[in-house]
Amino acid sequence: MSEIVTADAAFAEEALRDCLHAFGRIRFRVTGTCMGPELPPGRIVTVSRERAPRIGDVVLVRQAGGLKLHRLVFGPPLSRWAWRTKGDRLTTLDPPIGPGDVLGTVVEPRRRRLGLALRACAGSLWARLSAGSPRRTA
Repeated sequence: MSEIVTADAAFAEEALRDCLHAFGRIRFRVTGTCMGPELPPGRIVTVSRERAPRIGDVVLVRQAGGLKLHRLVFGPPLSRWAWRTKGDRLTTLDPPIGPGDVLGTVVEPRRRRLGLALRACAGSLWARLSAGSPRRTA
């Protein structure tokens, strides 16, 4: 009989950081659906710390709820402000993060989607503006 051992988020993050530092790259299997259809569950990705992230890249990021693979929609070269990420299938931006919260950049499969990043940022801004303004009636 096998025993299932689960690790907490802090342990997983530390192990990933150590592997990235020692080897420069790590490979693992995607488990969530928020980056589909581009990165569906089961897809194997390679994350590298050797390449600086750019807007439109999918990055491995540390968030309050744990580690996530999300698209960088606001950040370098605009690094004076907080960086923002978002899952492709999600409607809202993730909470602000700093450059130190990005552990690495997905380099395989390699698809930089600047258009998706811009649409995500514009869509979140539109939703925020629409929610805050009263609706006109005829």
